[in-house]
Amino acid sequence: MGPSKPNSDLAPSQARRGMRIGLSALLLLAVFRPPLTRAQWIAVIPNGVVLGTMNLSF
Repeated sequence: MGPSKPNSDLAPSQARRGMRIGLSALLLLAVFRPPLTRAQWIAVIPNGVVLGTMNLSF
Protein backbone atom coordinates (compact mmCIF):
# COMPACT_ATOMS: atom_id res chain seq x y z
CA MET A 1 0.00 0.00 0.00
CA GLY A 2 1.31 3.39 -1.01
CA PRO A 3 0.65 6.71 0.65
CA SER A 4 -2.93 7.85 0.47
CA LYS A 5 -3.82 10.80 -1.74
CA PRO A 6 -5.13 13.93 -0.03
CA ASN A 7 -8.80 14.79 -0.47
CA SER A 8 -7.84 18.06 -2.16
CA ASP A 9 -7.64 16.14 -5.46
CA LEU A 10 -11.44 16.01 -5.60
CA ALA A 11 -11.56 19.53 -7.05
CA PRO A 12 -8.81 21.22 -9.06
CA SER A 13 -7.05 24.17 -7.51
CA GLN A 14 -8.70 26.61 -9.94
CA ALA A 15 -12.15 25.41 -8.88
CA ARG A 16 -11.32 25.72 -5.18
CA ARG A 17 -9.89 29.19 -5.74
CA GLY A 18 -12.93 30.26 -7.73
CA MET A 19 -15.35 28.96 -5.09
CA ARG A 20 -13.39 30.67 -2.31
CA ILE A 21 -13.24 34.02 -4.13
CA GLY A 22 -16.87 33.79 -5.25
CA LEU A 23 -18.12 33.00 -1.75
CA SER A 24 -16.11 35.84 -0.26
CA ALA A 25 -17.45 38.25 -2.90
CA LEU A 26 -21.03 37.24 -2.12
CA LEU A 27 -20.46 37.65 1.62
CA LEU A 28 -18.93 41.09 1.13
CA LEU A 29 -21.81 42.08 -1.13
CA ALA A 30 -24.34 40.92 1.48
CA VAL A 31 -22.65 42.74 4.36
CA PHE A 32 -21.38 45.91 2.69
CA ARG A 33 -23.80 46.51 -0.19
CA PRO A 34 -22.43 49.50 -2.10
CA PRO A 35 -24.96 52.13 -3.21
CA LEU A 36 -24.21 51.90 -6.93
CA THR A 37 -26.45 52.98 -9.77
CA ARG A 38 -27.35 50.64 -12.64
CA ALA A 39 -24.78 52.29 -14.90
CA GLN A 40 -22.08 51.78 -12.29
CA TRP A 41 -23.01 48.10 -11.86
CA ILE A 42 -22.76 47.67 -15.64
CA ALA A 43 -19.18 48.96 -15.42
CA VAL A 44 -18.24 47.00 -12.27
CA ILE A 45 -19.44 43.52 -13.29
CA PRO A 46 -17.22 43.17 -16.42
CA ASN A 47 -14.28 44.47 -14.42
CA GLY A 48 -14.82 41.71 -11.84
CA VAL A 49 -15.13 39.07 -14.56
CA VAL A 50 -11.87 40.21 -16.16
CA LEU A 51 -10.03 40.21 -12.83
CA GLY A 52 -11.36 36.72 -12.04
CA THR A 53 -10.22 35.47 -15.43
CA MET A 54 -6.78 36.96 -14.86
CA ASN A 55 -6.57 35.15 -11.50
CA LEU A 56 -7.27 31.85 -13.25
CA SER A 57 -4.63 32.56 -15.89
CA PHE A 58 -1.67 33.07 -13.58
